[in-house]
Amino acid sequence: MLRKLSTKVLTDIDVVKSHLKVDYTDEDTLIGGYIDAAHNLVEDYTSIAIGVQSFEEYLTADMTEDFVYLSMNPLVAISEVIEIDEVDGAEVDVTSELVKITNALGTRIKTNNKKSYKVTYSAGVDLADIPKQMHQAILLCTSDMFENRVEKVKQKRTSVEYLLNQVSIKRI
Repeated sequence: MLRKLSTKVLTDIDVVKSHLKVDYTDEDTLIGGYIDAAHNLVEDYTSIAIGVQSFEEYLTADMTEDFVYLSMNPLVAISEVIEIDEVDGAEVDVTSELVKITNALGTRIKTNNKKSYKVTYSAGVDLADIPKQMHQAILLCTSDMFENRVEKVKQKRTSVEYLLNQVSIKRI
């Protein structure tokens, strides 16, 4: 389970309204909600946090692997790693024993056993360095939600997928 402790906004409502050719304020709240939803979709799809943000994530080591992946990238810093004993719920701070590996697949934490962990960390790309594809995908998603607000959106648009596949972190 991933929980955002802070949030950054890449796309300003005025930029989106210009893109939508909307010059009135009646639907600003609705458009703001679509922007938030598009940000979340883009972050979830790419595993790249928009702006440096803080996260708290609960992870369980896989029975076949001796590491766990962090959901959001790129890693800026790990504040705390708490090992949770699944039998009695005891928590032990193992931050000082941390072994992290960062590569093209993202950041993973080496585990010595098959326990659960609570990891508090910051990750993300500075707003000025966000790939243009992510910004365009947010505009496209927001436009799609605004223009098709009555219809059910069954899948991401192909153009959005194309843009996000260029910057997405791929895990094997």
